[in-house]
Amino acid sequence: GAWALDIAKNSDDGVEVLGIDISSNLFPENTTKTTFLKVSGTVLDLPRDLDGEVSLVNQRLLIYALRVQDWKEALASIHRVLVPGAGFVQLTEVMTPVSNSGSAQKRFFKLLSA
Repeated sequence: GAWALDIAKNSDDGVEVLGIDISSNLFPENTTKTTFLKVSGTVLDLPRDLDGEVSLVNQRLLIYALRVQDWKEALASIHRVLVPGAGFVQLTEVMTPVSNSGSAQKRFFKLLSA
């Protein structure tokens, strides 16, 4: 939400920014000069009316939200909505170093893989 709102706030008039999250409760209330569209859903089920219409997809922090077997479907869904030959994808994830250096880190990784 924060990234999409920042883009909306700093974009020219008429730009549409689409925010998609699993819960509409996470969408911000404030509006901007840019159209900020809000859709509840997941990257695995992007709306079909977006097919070939999206110039940029920014996906953040889903490395631990998607199962290994979901990634192919997620990327296919993103590809489906991109403007053919002109769309861009930005995937941003947080990588934590793998280490067996302590019980707190072991608990952290156990939580992430639950």
